[in-house]
Formats: sequence, structure tokens, C-alpha cells
Amino acid sequence: MNKLAERYGRAVEEPYVIPYFNGKVADDSGVTSMALLEEGGHVAMHSFDRKGIIFLDLACSNPEVLEERDKIKDFIAGVFQTGRHDIFTRHSGGIETLPVCFGPHYMADGRVTERPNMEAVYDFLDSLPEAIGMTPISKPQVIKRNDGGMTGAVIIAESHIAWQFKPI
Repeated sequence: MNKLAERYGRAVEEPYVIPYFNGKVADDSGVTSMALLEEGGHVAMHSFDRKGIIFLDLACSNPEVLEERDKIKDFIAGVFQTGRHDIFTRHSGGIETLPVCFGPHYMADGRVTERPNMEAVYDFLDSLPEAIGMTPISKPQVIKRNDGGMTGAVIIAESHIAWQFKPI
């Protein structure tokens, strides 16, 4: 996590690690690590032991990410001794289809009419997991960035929910 956070955007604090083993759904047990990035975005890694899956989510503004897919695959294989790697990216054409889907993902781009405040973002992230039937395992973390934007995230048993605001 530290190496990925350093390479693709500086983390605002050390990545945190949350083990989760006693949830509603036994297959959702595993370990999550996450770091929010100073320039916006995040690095999150989820291991699901019973499913035999490691999921890496790297959301950042660094364009080198798209150019370094093979390096990222090699890095993951070296650290975790994994065999198969499916990498998908989001670009102007949409999201590539995964050959083996980890699970449903929802990404939305939107324009705000008013600048959001930290309390509203925190409240949104705090209430959303229950509203959509997910299981929160952390309290939300929301930070203000140097560029005037905000980044927030909450870890859920099924993955994570992240929120980014970048001023225009």
C-alpha cells in the first residue's frame, strides 16, 4: 500500500488496515487497507480469504496509471503471489467489462451547484451503506485537500465507498 500510494499520489496519512472476520456474510471476511491521496483519489486493497480474491482499487489523477498496467500486475503478483489478474479502467468510453466480475460497481460523475461541506459529506458516507443494504465496518474519513477539494471514504464489508470533490 505504501509503495502504491507513493507512486501514484502522496497519502495524507499512513494507510490503515482493518481486519473483518465476523460479519453477516461469511464470504465477506478478510482484510482491507486504504489510503486517501493528497491530490484526490485513494488506494484500497481488499482481500476476501474464502473467495480467494484480492481486489485493488487505485483511483487517482495520475495519468501514468493507465500506462503502467503491466507494472501494476507484476507488482501485485510479486507481493501476493497471485496467478490471474484482471485490470479494468474507467475512461471516457466507460468501464471495461471484467471477464470475472468481482461484484457490481457504481461510479458516477456529477456537477454540484453548491460547494459541499465536510459535515454533509461525512453524513452522506455515514448513512449510505445502510441505505443500500451494505455493512459499514469503519466510520467515514473526510479530508480537505490542498487543491480546495475533498476526499472521503467509508470501509464496508463488501468493499468501500469513496467520494471525491474537485473544484473546477
